[in-house]
This record gives sequence, C-alpha cells and structure tokens, in this order.
Amino acid sequence: MLFKKIKLDSLTARKNKDKDKSNIYSFLISEIKTIEKNNSNMPNFNIDNIAMDVLKKSIKSVKENIAARPNDIKYQNELDLYMSYMPEQISEDKLRKIIIGWKKDNYPDTPNIGGAMKALKRCYDGQYDPKMASSIVREVYSEDN
Repeated sequence: MLFKKIKLDSLTARKNKDKDKSNIYSFLISEIKTIEKNNSNMPNFNIDNIAMDVLKKSIKSVKENIAARPNDIKYQNELDLYMSYMPEQISEDKLRKIIIGWKKDNYPDTPNIGGAMKALKRCYDGQYDPKMASSIVREVYSEDN
C-alpha cells in the first residue's frame, strides 16, 4: 500500500511537471526496487516494510543535510515529502500507558525490557521515538525490582 502510494504520487509529480518532487520520488523508488530485488526471496518479504525503511534512512540523511545547510530550502522540502508518508507518532503519554498496561496485565510477550521493546516494534513500528520508548520501558520495568 505504501509503495503503491509512492508510485502514484510519483506519477502525479511527473504529470504536474514538478521536477524536484519527481527526482525525489525517482530516488525513493529506485532504492526500494534495489532492496526488493536483493531480498524478494526472503521469508516474510514485504515491499511496504522496505519502503518504510528507505523512508527512515532518507529522513535521517536529509536531517543531517539540514544541520549542515540550515538555510537550504531544498532539503526542508525533501524532508516534508518523506515525512508525509510516516505514520502519526504516538505521544509520550499514550506510549507510557501502553507499556504500563502490558506490564500490569502481564502481557505474555512483555515479561521484561527486551520483550516490551520487541512488542513495541511489532505492534507500533515507526509510530514512536525509539529513544523515548527505551527510556519509558526501562523506567516502567525497573519499578518494583
């Protein structure tokens, strides 16, 4: 679904003769297809997971470029395009409630810190800040120990 949306948006950018967006989309699609070609025979292969990974890496790279050249609007536009595909982020309060609920209810997949982090990745991948989640999980799971 994600990869299909990226391809459709790429087509729209080309039809609108938006060269900057077309170039960004071409890069994204090329990266995704390269990884797809190298991994399509892997078990549990999912093109949308690959697309999400490419988006995350691209966001990280563009943020580094923005830090080096904060006045270059081109990078901000590129970042905005990438961010438009990212799922809405879970707030710190909601993330805390999820983790506390898992621990309180003795959710079987989350008996410890490692289990809680794996469950977060499985259930909410891309929807939370990993550093914040790690901090909350450590805090919650270190209570009463």
